[in-house]
Amino acid sequence: MPISPRRMRVEDIDGLFTAFAAWNKTPAQFSRYWDECERGARVTLVVEINGEIVGYGNLLWQSVHAPFRAAAIPEISDVLVTTDHEGQGIGTRIIGDLEAVARERHVAVIGIGVGLGPDAARARRLYAHLGYTSDGAEVHRSPDGDEIFLKKSLVLTRRPA
Repeated sequence: MPISPRRMRVEDIDGLFTAFAAWNKTPAQFSRYWDECERGARVTLVVEINGEIVGYGNLLWQSVHAPFRAAAIPEISDVLVTTDHEGQGIGTRIIGDLEAVARERHVAVIGIGVGLGPDAARARRLYAHLGYTSDGAEVHRSPDGDEIFLKKSLVLTRRPA
């Protein structure tokens, strides 16, 4: 079955909460995501299989990571796939589609954050495979744990003459 991320809809809030409550996600968080999508501050992509939400990810036009924010580097954030659907290319597709959204705005460099705990090892390997490298900044301490931030140069297509 082809993976087709789509933009979040307001009616996805309950499905996102149901799918990701085990990750300590709340309806309020997904409502905030929707509000920020509506304001143009973020793009949230959702993957649905057989009517069930199994993955999502975000593109923040203004990063929470200060060095990215200062350099106007948008950040891919909070990419999650349900445990039952890991390893099927869903996260890779979400990230690729978020990169495509950034390219549409002629973004040359994009960032992504990842935790340093053992539960994020798979994500770190994926991001390296997708071409993300260290931004050279130190470890960022957050309430969710230590993170590092990676970045990637995007190949931009030429604008029509």
